[in-house]
Amino acid sequence: STEEPLVFENNNFGATPVSDTSFKHSKQWRLLATRSFNSTTKRAARFLVERFGSFDRINQKENFSFDADGNHYFLQVAPLKIPQNLNWFVVVVIPRSDFAAQIDRNHDSVILLSGAAMLAAIALGLATSQLIAKPILRLSRASRDLMLGKLDTPINETTRIKELAVMAHSFNEMTEQLMQSFDQVNLALQESKEKYTTVFRTSPDPIMVSTLPDGKILEVNDSFLRLSGYSQEQAINRTAIELGLWNRLEEREEFLQIIQKTGRVYNQEVSGCTQYGTQITVLISSEVIELDGQQCLLTVAKDITERKRLEEALKQSKVKLQDVLNSITSSVCCFWVDLQGQLEYDYLSPSHYTLFGFLPEELLANPHLWQSRVHPADRHKTFGIFPDQFVEGNFETEYRYYHKKGSLRWISDSLTFRWDRSKNSWRVTSVAVNISDRKQLETALRESEAKLSNILNSAAAAICYFHLDQMGNTHPEYFSQGVETVFGYSPEVLLANSSIWKNRVHPDDWHTVIKPCLATISHQHAMGIEYRYHHPDGSLRWISADVISQWDTNRNCWLMTTVEFDITARKQIEESLRLSEERFRTAFDTAITGMDIAAPNGKLLKVNSALCKMLGYSKEELLQMNYQDITHPD
Repeated sequence: STEEPLVFENNNFGATPVSDTSFKHSKQWRLLATRSFNSTTKRAARFLVERFGSFDRINQKENFSFDADGNHYFLQVAPLKIPQNLNWFVVVVIPRSDFAAQIDRNHDSVILLSGAAMLAAIALGLATSQLIAKPILRLSRASRDLMLGKLDTPINETTRIKELAVMAHSFNEMTEQLMQSFDQVNLALQESKEKYTTVFRTSPDPIMVSTLPDGKILEVNDSFLRLSGYSQEQAINRTAIELGLWNRLEEREEFLQIIQKTGRVYNQEVSGCTQYGTQITVLISSEVIELDGQQCLLTVAKDITERKRLEEALKQSKVKLQDVLNSITSSVCCFWVDLQGQLEYDYLSPSHYTLFGFLPEELLANPHLWQSRVHPADRHKTFGIFPDQFVEGNFETEYRYYHKKGSLRWISDSLTFRWDRSKNSWRVTSVAVNISDRKQLETALRESEAKLSNILNSAAAAICYFHLDQMGNTHPEYFSQGVETVFGYSPEVLLANSSIWKNRVHPDDWHTVIKPCLATISHQHAMGIEYRYHHPDGSLRWISADVISQWDTNRNCWLMTTVEFDITARKQIEESLRLSEERFRTAFDTAITGMDIAAPNGKLLKVNSALCKMLGYSKEELLQMNYQDITHPD
């Protein structure tokens, strides 16, 4: 049963149950709560003493529970505020058994009612869930079918739940739109595939698709087959290494490193080999792509074999030209002249220093230096033609030039003018030759050598470039335009048939001059030769040739450069002088009168037979005498 409230006094833990009175010696008095005859009071007091130690610490209402003698109790303690200045507390203690008894009495009824309510709720929940779950399951199955690409089964929109009916209708419309979109995408994809296939097959550049990282070839186009020489069956499912397409493995390693680092390669130049062993050079561009979930490599190649061959040929041609320019004694100079007459040097050959005495660096640093050294009377022959008077073509001039060392030289200059629209300037190429010796000879023999002078003024040097094979045969590689003047044939004709020149060399000179010259070519020094040549016009001409040779380690052969001039006129003059001297000597020796030639000091240099007979001395004796020895003292 429920216990009555207890009233505790704060100072001595006294306690008095409301319905309990204690007597001592027939008088009423208050007991200590911990000694109460009431077990519940006693237990509660002991709990509070253990809990607080002193009731002074209880300042507000608090609730507790505790166990004692196998029972569980609920306890509430609160200060009792009443007048008369009493400091009491009210403690209410209720055993849990007071509540459990009634619950125990209604236990079976509660279980039955709870079970019935639970079964009813379950039944109602199942019915409701079935009602809601069916259309949701249909939506779920339709969503799964949609995910798997099955779009041809619509959802039944008949349901008592309006919201689910709206969802089903929306889902059907979405499915219809998706079907239309998929149809459009499939159509576009099919068209894209057809376009890609067409581009892939008809591309002029070789294309290859291979797997990563093993490099198995999945697909190639017709250009790849034509370039490599392999068939479709031979190439598919094999690697480029197995096909022998890579010529240098270090290039492949570099290619793979770039692919691993950036995922793409652009225009890497590599050398390869076809099925037939033909060496090729290609530019390859590759990028990592994904096909059916697998990483692949799309590679496009561009065959530049012919371009590389032309580049190499151009390089060799430049080397040959440079060899010619370095070998000739003529000065080659290229420069620009604008419309205001300003000059800008572009190229000066090494022989320019020999001819003019100034280093290329000196002339490049001061464009007016060269002009200042031209003889004042001849400057109109070099810079007297203003740019607006230039005409495309060739122009030849001769002028005097003061060498850096002070000597005055005669220069023959062949100029070529070309107009460059991009630079709005004239490009001038000059080939200058030192003709001082020729000019001196012209001055000495001007009157008697008019024909020779005309020939020398109009003659141009023939510059030839040959290589000698192991058998000692010459193979021409370059002829200047001067060969047409010297040999009577254009460079094209001589390059096409080099035997023309050989057949026109005088047979005696071929064996006594040309062949010995070729035999000593390995001495690798400059030499000068003269030989006779049957010109196409029927004349026999004398040719002077300066020959320079050098060994080409790359080609394993001798290279020979010749600069040749027509010296026929000079030879004719020399022959005339020889005949004149011979006639004089004949007349001197056969004269019937005594004749002699003496030095200014009277020393006899030459005497004829008539003088010897006249004086009675032999030639040897007279040549040891002077005029004083054979003249009477008086």
